[in-house]
Amino acid sequence: MKADRAFWRGAFVLLVANGLGGALNYGFQVQAARKVSLIEYGILNSWIADITVMMSIGVLCQMLGVYFPFNRRQLRWTGTGILVLAIVLSIFLIILERQGLLIGTLGTLAVVAIGIPSSWLAGQLQGRLRFGSLGLAGVLSATAKLGIASADLASQGGVQNFYLAITLSGAISGGSLGIAALLTAATDSTNPPIIDGALKRISSALLLALASALVPQLDLINLRQTQTASVIGQYSRVALFAKAIFFGASTALQVTLPLHLRGKSVNTGDKQAQVILRTEILLLAVCGLGAIVAAWVGPWLSMHYLGFDLALYRSWILLTGLIASVLFGLLQDFQRSCAGLNWQRAALGIGGLLGLLGLNLIVRPDSVELYLTLALCYYTMLLAVLLATSRKIRRFKKTA
Repeated sequence: MKADRAFWRGAFVLLVANGLGGALNYGFQVQAARKVSLIEYGILNSWIADITVMMSIGVLCQMLGVYFPFNRRQLRWTGTGILVLAIVLSIFLIILERQGLLIGTLGTLAVVAIGIPSSWLAGQLQGRLRFGSLGLAGVLSATAKLGIASADLASQGGVQNFYLAITLSGAISGGSLGIAALLTAATDSTNPPIIDGALKRISSALLLALASALVPQLDLINLRQTQTASVIGQYSRVALFAKAIFFGASTALQVTLPLHLRGKSVNTGDKQAQVILRTEILLLAVCGLGAIVAAWVGPWLSMHYLGFDLALYRSWILLTGLIASVLFGLLQDFQRSCAGLNWQRAALGIGGLLGLLGLNLIVRPDSVELYLTLALCYYTMLLAVLLATSRKIRRFKKTA
């Protein structure tokens, strides 16, 4: 399959599926923002952020699944095991909720226990360009999450419905991926190409996983150091628009990674890379435009459709949207380096990103708007430095 055709077909399938899944996840966040108190909403989103950080291991497993493909027999056995695990954990999570232990250590560990092997399986499917299976799993998970939260299935009610929805949806996602793996093993006779350099592949997968887990949560982690739970809850409401921008654009990255790797392994040259690069630049521009539009219409949308007033937070909407755009650009750069197995350059970029953690502890901005302004300037300078060094490296290679 040609690079441009594979890209656009995969991107379209994932865009539709992720768009639907994103809308359902968005509905889940809106339901939570409406039904629970501001403090409970802030605590819920902090818990989600903690789970996301722990699931960085799962992101690593997905990346390793792309870099280290299974054969059909291994895929069949893995799919069977994860399907059984998903069924067992679903029963276990329901029992925990009935006993009021869902938010405790056991509930959190159960989410991680199904999320990590499911992520590996998702990487195997991603490497085989089975984007339809990945998209369907995401839609089923998001549908279950919103349905459970809306139906008030938790025995203790209230915010417990949202914790139950998050944990059970993870098991449902794992089960659907297990079924997809079994179907793929039975029908797909092709295997992804193997790329030389095991140590480079592991290093690149590790760094890309770290970046994918850290980038969407870094600002929330920083704000938690200086702001109260109620302020975090208000920020989480505002950030709904930025999440739509960032995760919508990040759909393309799921498609470009296996295409980058396939291009490297079969030596298709620069044509494929140029197709992907032009598309990523276009998406980056669309993200910036989306941030401006969100700041303009966001308060009206939140008042009429989301059930809360953001009229006084228009600047927050604009800043978070612009930050989401720049972070998407940074994640693009990290992925290009990791796809080319240039893990040293990716490590330097991620190290620069982590520098904001230290800067935040030193400056300790006393307002969300001040922090967002600082973060936007920092991210933009980091992206500019990375792009400038990338151009210098390409020029050096051409003249060498």
